[in-house]
Amino acid sequence: GDGDAWVEKKEFLALLRNILYFNKVFDAFEEIDTGDDRRVDLGEFKKGLAHVGLSLEDAEAEAAFKEMDKNDGGQVLFDEFCAWVAQQKCPVDDVVVTDAVMSDER
Repeated sequence: GDGDAWVEKKEFLALLRNILYFNKVFDAFEEIDTGDDRRVDLGEFKKGLAHVGLSLEDAEAEAAFKEMDKNDGGQVLFDEFCAWVAQQKCPVDDVVVTDAVMSDER
């Protein structure tokens, strides 16, 4: 968007794309979060990588988790997970979003 607080007609398609993509990311997060506590720990993350189209060795998964877990609390929240998924260009249902999709990016 252009930074204002309104969704203009030219920005609407990008808004819909982002809503749909990040809804899929949330579904993947919920599948990975087997403890149903809205947080993902390292064990859940390693077991659930396929939900975001990844297969990592243990050391790689641990490094990725540490990168996500900014406060070193041993748990990753949805916002941290979203940022990481977008940064890694992870496919969710064969769709990849690396940042907010702008209306002129098609």
